[in-house]
Amino acid sequence: MLIGRQHMVKIETKLYTKPSAGNTILRADSYHPRHTKTSVPFSRFLRYRRNCSTLEYFDEQSITLKQKRINRGYSVDIVESADFKACAHDRNSLLLKTKSKDKNNDGATKRDTGDTNKTPIYFSTAYRIQ
Repeated sequence: MLIGRQHMVKIETKLYTKPSAGNTILRADSYHPRHTKTSVPFSRFLRYRRNCSTLEYFDEQSITLKQKRINRGYSVDIVESADFKACAHDRNSLLLKTKSKDKNNDGATKRDTGDTNKTPIYFSTAYRIQ
């Protein structure tokens, strides 16, 4: 947004957490699969990276998130690794909309039927009130 000829206005974003929000993060000692417990911290850091417009905001928010994860029993190595991987992502690429690999263009789930015919099949019946 350009105001006048000399001043640029930049909108910056960071995360907001309600004061009443508790620490509802998945506990590390839960019975979820190990890959779930390692991917959840990464996806949360990635969300923070996408939503924070500057690295300073991301660093500020990630400190809080790291402490919450550690308080829920996650190892420092898993938390630090997730933070490092998320920080390595370019924010602009995270803002781009991508197509899901598991869905067709119409939103239906892909199924490998071996049929190369892309024409949809419709089924209709007569309806009578009796």
